[in-house]
This record gives sequence, C-alpha cells and structure tokens, in this order.
Amino acid sequence: RDCFRAGFKQPAKADAQWARESLIRSKQGDRIPIELRAFPVCDDQGQVTHSVTIIRDLTPTVDSKNDLLHAQRLAAIGELSSCIAHDISNPLSVIKLYAEWLDTELGEDPGSVDPALFTTLSDGLENIQKAADRIELLINSLRAFSRTAEKEPSTVDLREVLDRSMIAMQSRIKNGGIAVETKLPDQVCHVAGHAEQLEQVLNNLIKNACDAVLVDGATTEPRLVVGIKRVDDPATSDNARLAITISDNGVGMTADVQENIYEPFFTTKAAEHGAGLGMTIVRNILRRHAGEISITSEPGRGATVSVRLPALSE
Repeated sequence: RDCFRAGFKQPAKADAQWARESLIRSKQGDRIPIELRAFPVCDDQGQVTHSVTIIRDLTPTVDSKNDLLHAQRLAAIGELSSCIAHDISNPLSVIKLYAEWLDTELGEDPGSVDPALFTTLSDGLENIQKAADRIELLINSLRAFSRTAEKEPSTVDLREVLDRSMIAMQSRIKNGGIAVETKLPDQVCHVAGHAEQLEQVLNNLIKNACDAVLVDGATTEPRLVVGIKRVDDPATSDNARLAITISDNGVGMTADVQENIYEPFFTTKAAEHGAGLGMTIVRNILRRHAGEISITSEPGRGATVSVRLPALSE
C-alpha cells in the first residue's frame, strides 16, 4: 500500500517519473508481481494537476526469467553429475574387480575355510556386490541426467520392473515392518523404454513411501499399496496409458513441498538420507519416456503417487 501511495503522490513536478516493482494479491490469494509506473499530467501552464499510474503484470517476464534460471541450473547440475559419475566409476571398478576375485577364490577351495566363516564371507561378499550394483545404477542415472543421447528403447513389461524394485526394497520393507498390498493385472503391461531407468524411478518412489511411513509418529501400522492398471482414453485407443500407483499412509506432504519436490537438491529429509536429486531424476526419466507423474497428498493423510506411461498395443 505504501508503494501504491508513493506512486500516486511522487510525480509532483512536470518532468518527474517514478517506477517500482511490488506484489499484489489476487482474489484467490496468489501473489502477482507487478510494475508500477507513475507519470505527471500537466495543465497549459505546466502545473501538475494529476498523476497517471500504470500497473503492469510481470508474471510472464518473471516466469521466463525463472525458466531460464532453472535451465541454467539444470545444465550446471548436469555437468556436475557427469563429473561425479566419472569420479565414482573408477574406484567402483576396483571394488567390483576385487569382489569378483574374492568370489572366485572362495569358490575354488571352500574346504580350507571354516564353514561358519565361509558363510559369513559369502554373505558379506554378496552384499558388497549388491551395493556395487546399486552404485552402478546410480552412476548410470547421473550420466543419463547429464546427457540427452540415449540408446534405443526396448519393450519393457512394467510388472517385471515393479517386481525387481520390490525385491530391491525388500530389506527396507521387512525391517520397517511395512505391510504391502500389490495389485497387478494378469496381462502383460508393455511400454517402450529402458528397464533400468524405469526401475530407478520406482526404486525412488517406493523408498520415499517407506520413509514417509517410518517417520516417528506417522502411523502405528505402516502400509503401502502398489499397483498397475490400464487407463484408456474413451475418445481413442491410441492414447491408452499404464498407470503405476504407490500409496502410503505416512506423514503426507504440504502444498509447498509438492510444489518444490522436483527442484534439484530440495529435500525434507536429513542430509544423511539423501541429496534431494531423487525426484528430479524421476521426472527427467519420465519425460524421456513421454510419461507423467502426479502426487495427491495432505499432511497426516499419506500420499499417492501416480506414474503414467504410454502403453504399447498388443
């Protein structure tokens, strides 16, 4: 209001001009960025009799500026991701090489090792190999995030992708005492894409759902419902999509969190639980697969995440 008053009062001289940027609220309560410009109106003797204040909506300008900044930020993150992926892949290669060598050594002469120790070593080695595979998957995701070139897509059955993701998250689900209900169709659920990337999408979403139900005070009976269903467009069969839904009864999300959830490095978790790139990678992978993602959530009422991908015809 002070900005408005100043705009009306400022042009007291014939050659005065005044410009400011401010905010106004719409009837819906949204903040709208505006520019105020005030000009004097003079009579024949050059005396100021009125002032004219022009209000211009800056939303398109601000949106364009934000889009440009967002693109520049993503480009910088892409370069950083590429460097990180390259630096991690070198020591990871050494870890995998020695894991294979140890596996060979244990397999050649198990009789020379105490049976209990052999079992412990075998289990530990298997965990190392699984962890290395997960790191390699993350590296591939970072590389995919930093480049536009992709290998040719293949036919992927979403049921198999979801099954692998559930297996990968099984330890987290079991340790957290989370009940899981799965709803899968009997028929194949084919899409065109990259199975590893789609698995990375589901891994992130299921992990987030597990985190949401395991927060202290979230619920006494943590539960996930995971399913796949076909969503047909009544107008044409060419637009049929397959929807993967992941619902939880966790803490839920505020509107502010939902608005910023895809921003790079945005996270509501502690630093040791993630860097805030998971949902950014999820959205980028889905965009390359012509897919969509939507979230329905309220604080204290859990969340449902829906991923839709174009279905391949029979």
